[in-house]
Amino acid sequence: PMVPLSPVDVTVCLSGRELSEPVPSPDGQWVLFGFRSAGRSGLGIVPAAGGPERLLSVDPPPALGRGLGGGCIDWLPDGTGFVYAASDGQVWVHYLDGSRRRVTALGPGREVSSPRVAGNGASLAYVVDLAEVHVTRVDDSTSDRVVSSGWDFVMDPDWSPDATRLQFHAWSVPHMPWDESLTVTVELGVDSTVSTVDGPA
Repeated sequence: PMVPLSPVDVTVCLSGRELSEPVPSPDGQWVLFGFRSAGRSGLGIVPAAGGPERLLSVDPPPALGRGLGGGCIDWLPDGTGFVYAASDGQVWVHYLDGSRRRVTALGPGREVSSPRVAGNGASLAYVVDLAEVHVTRVDDSTSDRVVSSGWDFVMDPDWSPDATRLQFHAWSVPHMPWDESLTVTVELGVDSTVSTVDGPA
């Protein structure tokens, strides 16, 4: 006779460690990843060729995206550290030597995601509240500028190789992004001002 199975409590399913957002380092030697365990989130690093992982002491903790919103971490081009979207609504830079500093200076109650460092290491693009794309210098939060306008939702900014153009995904209600959306290209001047905006209909 078959023995009936007991229902599995949801807390049992959620009690393990959840891994997300693996990002290889620029030299391919390391993989940075996010994790959730015992109700907290954090970041770790592991050799790409295999070996023991090292959990990083990041504070404030990262705002992991569960695969939504473009992620929360990106390496610096020289591999000395990374930027991450934190649970305090700011973007932080964390160096592998343990030092860290805040890159942005947003007001309270904001949510950041999708940080992307330009290939020259000087500029950072990121998304605020899934509604605005911001650009700032990594070393100067006062240079922060909003470079998107006219769309209800934006996500996933990415730089051109020469760091003069930025592309992101945009859409507006009543549409969902899989119904009607576009890729917007923003041309940036040397002072990070927007000179032209282009997007296919």
